[in-house]
Amino acid sequence: MAPQQQNPDESNFKFAASFIKVITFAIALFLIVISRYAFIFFSAAMLPTIIALFFDRHTHKCASATICTFNLIGAMPYLIRLWESPSINAMAKLVIADVDTWMIIYGAAFVGQLLYMSMPLLIVRVYSAKARVQASILEKKQKQLCEEWGIVVDEQTPPN
Repeated sequence: MAPQQQNPDESNFKFAASFIKVITFAIALFLIVISRYAFIFFSAAMLPTIIALFFDRHTHKCASATICTFNLIGAMPYLIRLWESPSINAMAKLVIADVDTWMIIYGAAFVGQLLYMSMPLLIVRVYSAKARVQASILEKKQKQLCEEWGIVVDEQTPPN
């Protein structure tokens, strides 16, 4: 049996999801080398991603990719602040102790989770509304053509 070819959009998504996870892993490795406090901060910051990786059973890993992306977006300003500080260890300790830091980072991951949960419903509603509009346009055209040609259509029974 021949191997099944992937849809280009599907392979692009898999590449993007894998790329985000590789970037996250590279940041973690870099932080291990630079500062253990920075690594502890990053590990704690990425807990929603780690949890999503374990619970995401889909083949595409959409949930973990979305949560990881938003989690990274939330943690990145603090990682930049660590990098720009004169003492990474001292700044990491300050960042770890700040409650606002954790609210922002975990809030960003929560937004990613909400987006993952709500976007499919939103897209289905948009497409179904579009289909209803298209159907009503076609029905109007059908009625117009039937009147133009003098065809009587029974509204009770659909045409074959």
